[in-house]
Amino acid sequence: MDPGFPELRAVLWRGEGITNLGTFGGNESLAGGVNDRGQVAGLALNTTPDPYSLIGLFVQNGNSNSTQTRAFLWQNGDKEDIGTLGGPDAEAYQINQRGQIAGDAYLNDTPNSDSGIPTDHPFLWTKGKGMRDLGTLGGDSITTGWGVNDRGEVIGSMYLKGDQNMHPYLWDGKRLRDLGTFGGSNGDALSINNAGEVVGWEGTTQNCPLLHGGSQVSFLWKDGVKTKIGAVPGTDNSDAWRINSKEQIVGDSFQCYGYFITAYLWENRKIADLNTLIPPSSALHLFLALDINDRGEIAGLATLQNGDVHAFVLAPNDGNGNRDVNASSRTVAPRKVTPAEYAVYRVMLAQLHPARIRPGALSEEQGRTH
Repeated sequence: MDPGFPELRAVLWRGEGITNLGTFGGNESLAGGVNDRGQVAGLALNTTPDPYSLIGLFVQNGNSNSTQTRAFLWQNGDKEDIGTLGGPDAEAYQINQRGQIAGDAYLNDTPNSDSGIPTDHPFLWTKGKGMRDLGTLGGDSITTGWGVNDRGEVIGSMYLKGDQNMHPYLWDGKRLRDLGTFGGSNGDALSINNAGEVVGWEGTTQNCPLLHGGSQVSFLWKDGVKTKIGAVPGTDNSDAWRINSKEQIVGDSFQCYGYFITAYLWENRKIADLNTLIPPSSALHLFLALDINDRGEIAGLATLQNGDVHAFVLAPNDGNGNRDVNASSRTVAPRKVTPAEYAVYRVMLAQLHPARIRPGALSEEQGRTH
């Protein structure tokens, strides 16, 4: 049962308290998404040994001493294993209002020559129809189905032939579309709204010592046109984690040397450091903005002055989900990223792309000043 690794549990918070969603007998589970009906999609370990467990490849930094990872649908207190594409493992990341689930799954249990793990494809699961294999862009290694909208369109990342580089993709219900990059090697699509607008990050041609494969910047893909979201002033890289129906986008922006990371909001074609939109007296440093709903409420992670990491929820002051990102001229002085922030960010990027952060990068640059 993975000695020395802490147990993780998928949970659902509904205001009145936290519900532990449990596992399939193993010691870990993660919740990926929840819809308005309270249905939850996620992944959980069972008790069957598996040297290529998907949760071990990401959350446990490649630890193979694990058990099978299974995708689940939780509703009304019951957790259902929704199966795989033929292999031992599957993971579910997002669920739409129709109860359709996006994720990825192994096709078999035989490692392929390029990646060293079984072939993995994204899927769309529909009640009564099961999993639909969405195919690939030529690669065999880990693919992701990070998001699905209410039209059943799926986004994520896929490796190209040879399993060296990954690109963001959009599956529109009929075919796969490679969304490309800004000249770099890699990219990932992380969120899609019901209008089919996609956000994520894409590699550029700039060097970045912190990351394998160079710098990255957030993007918005809309009606076939891709726009660079950019980065908060004082930083040079960014991720876009979520987009709502109002085209408000949240994410994180960071300096390439691991010196500073901050949460951002992008709206009306302008980007703002979220820390400039909260009271200056706040004891929190908001460093990851992970979700935003259509009311403009933002959820993410923040650091306390003692270094502890806590979850946060922000609500707009005007109550209607709109903000003026130019309302504050205040700036936030760069500061060294804390070990806790770096540890959390490593886990987040590891889920997006194994070994995306170069080992030792933070320790090399922690003392650097700008």
